[in-house]
Order: sequence, then C-alpha cells, then structure tokens
Amino acid sequence: MSLVPFYSAHDAYELALLLQYHDANCRHDLADGFITSERDYVSNLATHLRYPAGTIQNSRLSSSIGLPPSTFDGPITSYTMPPAHEKVLGCDGIIILSRPISGSDEVLYKIGLFEAKWPRMFGGHQHIYRTKSGNADRWDSKYNPDTRTKKLRVSPFPAHYSHFSSQLIRQQTWSGSDVVIWEQLFSEQPVGAPSKKGFKRFGSTCVFHEPAYDFMRGSPRLNPDDKSVPNGTWKRSDLIAMLSVAKPLPIASIIFGMAVCDYGKPIVGNRTRLNILPPSRLTEAYSAAPTDNQFGNGIPINLPNPDNPAAVHQTMRELGLSNYTHITLSPEGIKRVETEQHQRYVEEHRKKLVSLLPTL
Repeated sequence: MSLVPFYSAHDAYELALLLQYHDANCRHDLADGFITSERDYVSNLATHLRYPAGTIQNSRLSSSIGLPPSTFDGPITSYTMPPAHEKVLGCDGIIILSRPISGSDEVLYKIGLFEAKWPRMFGGHQHIYRTKSGNADRWDSKYNPDTRTKKLRVSPFPAHYSHFSSQLIRQQTWSGSDVVIWEQLFSEQPVGAPSKKGFKRFGSTCVFHEPAYDFMRGSPRLNPDDKSVPNGTWKRSDLIAMLSVAKPLPIASIIFGMAVCDYGKPIVGNRTRLNILPPSRLTEAYSAAPTDNQFGNGIPINLPNPDNPAAVHQTMRELGLSNYTHITLSPEGIKRVETEQHQRYVEEHRKKLVSLLPTL
C-alpha cells in the first residue's frame, strides 16, 4: 500500500460516493426502462459526472443510497463517441484522475480502463433487447474478423474466439502495468433489491480484469486455446460462476482505491498528454493478441485542452474508446493532499467506506 498521497482521503471518499450515487441513479433508470443499452448507461453516467448537481437536484425518485455528503469540487470533463468495432485496449471506457504538482508543469495521473457489459441477468425489458433468434442469453457473440477496423492497431483474432474473450486478451497486454482495469456489469434489478447471483445491490458490479481473465483461461469451454470448442461464447451461467470467485466490488471501492493508490500507480505527464507504458515484462499472452512491439513506445493519451478541443476525440478514435472521463483536483483539493496526514485519514475513510460495502 502506497504512503505517497495522490488524492486526499477526504476527496477520495467524496469522489467515490459521488460516482456510486450517480451509478445507482443510472441503474435506477435502467430498471425503469429509461436506459436501454450499455452505451446509454455509460453515456448517462458520464453526463451525470459532467453536471453532478443535476441528479442531486432532480425531483425524481433518488437512487435510494442517499445524497453524497457534499459535491466533489474538482472539475470533471466527460466525452462520448459512437462505439468502434474494435477496441485497442479491450475496453470501451477510460477514467483519468489527475493531480497537478504545485510549482511544476508536470501532472500526476491515475488511469482506469473498463469494459461495460449488460448481460440481462434478471429478465424483463425483453422488448428492448430481444435478439433475432429470440435467445436473450446471447449477450456475448463470436468474434467476427470481417468487422475489424483496420485503421486501429489491433491484431486479428481467430473466428472461434468470443467477442468478450478477445477483449479480455487485449486487456491482458496491459495487466501488470500502472493502469487499473476492470469489467463493469450492469443490472436491471431495482436499486436496493437483495443481491442475487453475485450482483451488487446498488449501481453496477465491478470485477478486476485479472480474476475475469483467469476464469476464462480456467474454463474448458471458454479457453480460446482450445479450437475444438464448438461454442466458446460467454453465457449468463459463466458470469455467475465468475462472480462467485472474483470478489465483485461496487464502483465506489475501485475509485477510492485508485485515488489513494491502493490500485494502480501514478503516471507522470504534462498538462496536455500522458503516455501509458506496457509492463516491462508482459504476462502470458496469446499469439493472436497484440504484441509488445506494437506498443513498445506506449500509448499516448491526450488530455482536455481548450486550445485543441479535438485532441480527446482523436485519442478516442485511435483507441476505439466510446467513453472518456477526466477528473482533477480543485485548488482546495491540492492543498488538502499536500497538508493531510495521509495514511491516518486514508484508514479512517476506508473504514467508513467498508462499513457501507455490505449495503452496496
């Protein structure tokens, strides 16, 4: 556990609860049929973060977890774009936490990458997601190399791979680097409904990349190495089995952990760009997965820049990202992190957050 502060425990805690609150609001809208797809969910979440007082002042039924203690006062910028066929990083969303360094042009960044999935686990809304075959369990599909976007730096995968498995394999290229990677699963259950099948009660259910990847590798039916498998696509039963061993978390736990450096490591960049470097020694990867030669110099990530409004969209197009959120500290937040007795307050706020986890 790092003793070097990134965000103050105060700001980390309030940011975590802010995301949890808006995530629960999105789940509330999904359960009521106002949100109708994965992209719709994440796009709404990004909008709520960009205008955080919007849902707090909304006259509609709240998310049932209560308002955040106070609004996180750091600037939040978010973008959405139409989804790309292929995702270089195996993820469709990125969350960037930044902390300017006083007296320097350098900035510290924490990077979170996530892949959003709505497996339609609990039924209902059949009119929204009914497939042509009538099989609502088909939330995953076979990888189709014919739909590959050739402009993106993505190696093709054999056709017997499932789409979700191909994403996990791309993510694996960055496992062990400084970034935090997770799978974010949406539930159409009403907010606060008793937890079922491993899903959290409020908001989405998050699983770190590593246990999801290990589960795939350990499953005879899902392991892409076995070309004899007639149908290696993921089913709901696979997700239930994975959640039983993967220790799912609410989004608040991941954001808090990123902000206090429990998860991931700070990356130094400037005010307009940072560079994600692959781990010095890549973990085991499939021959069809992107190689370290493709990413030997890292992947540049553009930051919001008033002088170049298109910079972020360029990054999103190049990497196949459909969602991008940048969160930074306010001047008051920078003062807090520079003066706080960090480890002491981290433990205090962690205990407060842990006390909420059984209810989330």
